[in-house]
Amino acid sequence: SKWKALRKLFRPDANNEISLLNFVQSCDSMYKKLRYFRANVGNASVIDHALESIVDGAFSFAVMLVLLSVMRVNPWPLLVSLSTLLVSISFAVGSSASKWFE
Repeated sequence: SKWKALRKLFRPDANNEISLLNFVQSCDSMYKKLRYFRANVGNASVIDHALESIVDGAFSFAVMLVLLSVMRVNPWPLLVSLSTLLVSISFAVGSSASKWFE
């Protein structure tokens, strides 16, 4: 299997010889694949970090609602009264949040 992988990578001719040009092209193609893979991993880690912070915020909000309910404080009238403020803030922050994902 390693032999097949090396043959596929370096593409020898019918005499099982590799010219210098083919060797350089093979190394270059492998380097490009490696760079592409590293860029994908980097992008995935940035997206994971952004989603993790969003989920952390939602979880903290849910825990706050549960704690207020346990303390017999009804958080819904406060949330309804602040909904106009929350909506206006979401429109103000929406463009910067989209840039944050980039």
